Amino acid sequence: LPVPGGARGGKVAGLGPIAVGSPLAKGIAPVHVYALDGAGGALDMLRPLPNVSDVVAVDDMERVGRMMRRLVETVRERLDLFNEARASSLTQYRQKSGQRGLPRILLLVDGYGTFQSDYMLEPGRMQIFSDFQEILQSGHSVGVHAVLTADRVGALHTTIQALISRTIVLRLSDENQYGMVGLRKTMLGPDSPPGRGVDVATRRELQFAVYGGQSRIDVQARAIEQLAAKIPDREEWKAAPIPRMPSLVLASEMPADVGGLPVLAVESESLAPIGFETERSIIIAGQAGTGRTNALAWLATSIHRTHPQRRIVHITQRRTSIGDLPVWAASFVGDAAGEEVLEAWGKELEKVADPETQVVLCIENAQDFGASFGDSGLVQAVKNARRNGHLVIGEAETQSWSGGQLVNELKGARRGLLLAPDGPDAQMLFQTAAPRLSRADMPPGRAVWVENGKVALVQVPLVDGEYSPDR
Repeated sequence: LPVPGGARGGKVAGLGPIAVGSPLAKGIAPVHVYALDGAGGALDMLRPLPNVSDVVAVDDMERVGRMMRRLVETVRERLDLFNEARASSLTQYRQKSGQRGLPRILLLVDGYGTFQSDYMLEPGRMQIFSDFQEILQSGHSVGVHAVLTADRVGALHTTIQALISRTIVLRLSDENQYGMVGLRKTMLGPDSPPGRGVDVATRRELQFAVYGGQSRIDVQARAIEQLAAKIPDREEWKAAPIPRMPSLVLASEMPADVGGLPVLAVESESLAPIGFETERSIIIAGQAGTGRTNALAWLATSIHRTHPQRRIVHITQRRTSIGDLPVWAASFVGDAAGEEVLEAWGKELEKVADPETQVVLCIENAQDFGASFGDSGLVQAVKNARRNGHLVIGEAETQSWSGGQLVNELKGARRGLLLAPDGPDAQMLFQTAAPRLSRADMPPGRAVWVENGKVALVQVPLVDGEYSPDR
């Protein structure tokens, strides 16, 4: 149900009563409400209601994606259930199955135009919009409905308009837009009060009610809080909130492995740890302060926890905060680090590795190596290591991965962690597109993991406890 309207036309006055009135309407309860806010936070007043799952800002890509995945999975599950029960609607399914507590679901999108422009064609976000389209297409028959507000009639893309069967138009800023939906200009005018609208299908004029009796948001908010206390304290009335990926994950909280693989990070889609293979090189990129050094320390620690027999070697030309990491079999620090690691480990890197003998070479500030002729021996050793099945992990600032002998050797794997990605970083490093993320949503350790052209949003654990270099 699209509800287009101009400024002060009463769009929130339309969504609010729909959300509040749905649990009060006899015969359709219980109703769960999911709200997506792209118009300034006016829907926050719905949060106290236990049947409101969450109010999520449009720019919170992680939680918007999680909301759409939950709803599209609900639609798919219900399609199977309804087909088995031979029910064509939620009301019919409740009657046939006896599950009268199965909730009707309302998805409210305030400021739909912002959602469409941010997700429809944006790399890394298009799947979220595809899920939204599936909800519109298949949700109605299984009790999942959407109400969208927009600031103009033409805000909906034609592919979305094709899925719409009914529209309510509020007072518009441009009177010429009424003709786009077959309405006369005189049906609504500048003097029409907020919330006054016309059902395009029937041409009937209507007025959205205001819960609390006043248009003031604070009065409505207090009335909604009082209503929340009256809603039955039963499970079917409680909508689970949309969880948020934690901004801090501790290494001590992680399992020793995931299906026999070292733990990479907590992944956004499942909010569970995921593992990584140790056969191909990994690069770690990001700006200062994004958690690159900790990411290198964590990957080394995670490999040690899963494969304690593997020898993990650390190398850097600069001062380092992780030189005392307890998982190192050896750590080489300083201008001569490249020569020293060649002398001590060169022959081992020339041997073919197996799970018992694999060497893991962790290179901190990888751009410092391979810049001079004297580093050619180390570059060749890294090539041999990769060819023989040893693992090489390189860490450097994002821009430092643009060129250099060693950098080019490692970057060729097109696999790694990109912390706090910005703009075209993923394209430059991995030849693939990553979703556009808000800086406010990227605490230290927040990264995208790129492998085989696939991108996953992750939170890298902070090394603590017995494995911390500061223990």
